[in-house]
Amino acid sequence: MTSMHSQFSTDKKLEQGGVWLDYDIFRVKIARAGGANTKFAKSMEKHSEPHRRAMETRTLSEPLARKMLYTVYAETVILDWTVRSAEPLEETGEYEYRRGIEGADGEMVEFNKENVIKTFTELHDLFSDISDQAVGLSLFRHEDKEADAGN
Repeated sequence: MTSMHSQFSTDKKLEQGGVWLDYDIFRVKIARAGGANTKFAKSMEKHSEPHRRAMETRTLSEPLARKMLYTVYAETVILDWTVRSAEPLEETGEYEYRRGIEGADGEMVEFNKENVIKTFTELHDLFSDISDQAVGLSLFRHEDKEADAGN
């Protein structure tokens, strides 16, 4: 039987240290957007301060709001990004992952804040998927990680 606490408590280490989202051909390691990841709230405050009035009056443009969110996520939520090799290793049949981000032209670019923002700008639906998972509890619940490890 599960309790209220087991349903809603999270592993603070996972919230800060991150979990991998596996998209098959690439992986993104994310921290939680909130919770024990206090850097998220601080970054959000820092980036929203100059636009506070526009936010209060609901006149902040959508492109500016998106850029602000992309920046906050690139600074505090996206911890790593790797791309899978095209072919598995002959000896093991396993794929290798290289740190970096696949650019629109298929070439690898360095994993850094600017390239994360650029990728999110080009692929807003990817950002939406990542942000949906980063704000939720399920990825950061200790008991869920133990259950996953047992499978």
